[in-house]
Amino acid sequence: MTRVFVVAAMSFLMGCSETVETYDPGADWELAESAELMGAPYKIELRLVDHGDRIFGTIHNAPPSSQIWVVQGKPGDGPCPNKLRGACMDVVDAVPFMVMTTSPDGEAIINRMTPGFMFHNKGFQAISVSRNERASMSELTFIERAH
Repeated sequence: MTRVFVVAAMSFLMGCSETVETYDPGADWELAESAELMGAPYKIELRLVDHGDRIFGTIHNAPPSSQIWVVQGKPGDGPCPNKLRGACMDVVDAVPFMVMTTSPDGEAIINRMTPGFMFHNKGFQAISVSRNERASMSELTFIERAH
């Protein structure tokens, strides 16, 4: 299972490398003229909370039953890889934090046993890639500290 995750993560993030700066609608999508005009149909909401040795979080308003990548990296103007169909990331040097599948209602729960302090200066973004439309993404998010 871990090997499959690593291979999948590398495949996804290879399209997110710094060398891919611009979106080329003709590269892998035949509806090139409408690709740039099509907005993301879902405005994903991502919330992460540090509870010491564990990070809890929620995803809302994502595409139903879809795969969601939560990536982390340095906040900034990230790349616009072709896989995102015109959307651009808000993190630089993105690495996967977690991959999950949303419920039929477009929601998911994050529960990762990891010390939250390791991620306090990192930015996070939830991304759902679709074959037919622009990627749905969350705003740049930072981990909140539990009170």
